[in-house]
Amino acid sequence: MNKFRGDVSLFAPGIGYLEARLSQTCLGVIPYLYNHGIDDEDSVSLERRGIRPPFDRPDCLCVCVVGLPYLSNFTDFTALENVPGVVVYYTRRPEEARAADLLILPGSKNTILDLLWLRKNGWEARIESHVAAGKPLLGICGGFQMLGREIRDPYHTESNIEFVCGLNLMDFTTVLEREKVTRQATARFAQPHFVDGPDQSDPSFTGYEIHLGETLLGDETQPLFQLQRLGDDISHYDGAISADGRVLGTYLHGLFDSRDGLETLLGNWRKICGKQESISAVIDPLVERERRYDALAEHYRNNLKMDVIWRALDGQR
Repeated sequence: MNKFRGDVSLFAPGIGYLEARLSQTCLGVIPYLYNHGIDDEDSVSLERRGIRPPFDRPDCLCVCVVGLPYLSNFTDFTALENVPGVVVYYTRRPEEARAADLLILPGSKNTILDLLWLRKNGWEARIESHVAAGKPLLGICGGFQMLGREIRDPYHTESNIEFVCGLNLMDFTTVLEREKVTRQATARFAQPHFVDGPDQSDPSFTGYEIHLGETLLGDETQPLFQLQRLGDDISHYDGAISADGRVLGTYLHGLFDSRDGLETLLGNWRKICGKQESISAVIDPLVERERRYDALAEHYRNNLKMDVIWRALDGQR
């Protein structure tokens, strides 16, 4: 029995009834665990996370994630949500993004349809105003593809729309291919001087790629990362960065899961936005994730008849 709420002793007669009817031993009752910190199963949970940030705090970096209809890989932002002095909120209303310090276009299950949705709902003007104000903008995967001049889908891999103009914030073109790239990867800044974070001259990022598109940069456009795919001998460029370093795009998911890289990005964005430096150290997201899974496992161990489970695993009754 999972997520039980209330006094477990009141359920004891029910346990006895079920054991008698099924001729099986109840392995335990799992009490509801609040604030476990484990990633949610799907993006439906984002509807409960429409936090509005304290815009008047000089030490708080307010991050707005655009709530695309086909938003994917929303767990990219879990680590960012856990950083002291950072508030992450999700919205589909462009007016609610007006006061955000950092704007993020996340991954998408259907980039072209989400880009058309942005235009239909007034987001293009909001994004342009955000960039014109000198505020940082980040696009991840599908969000990265939207930043360029155009997206082509010649094989109809996402829809019957073969061509759509991008947001034209950087000079590159994306073509959606038949085969999806699904690889683990590590990355470093292609030009470290573009991003000047605190105490980190060359931080590394660990994550993964899962995308259909291949993006060709214009002659004057600089890549963001030098990316090394797991198992490959040769690295390649990934993403793009604007000349002033304020607009970034990448295919790398899990961008915020590497502590050194996260500290560098946050330091750079705080500097751009005129925010005070955080006095709280950034906890290693991967270490914190393991701690939370360990706590979840301990919660189960404390409420299950582990001796019965171990005997069953050993083939005994």
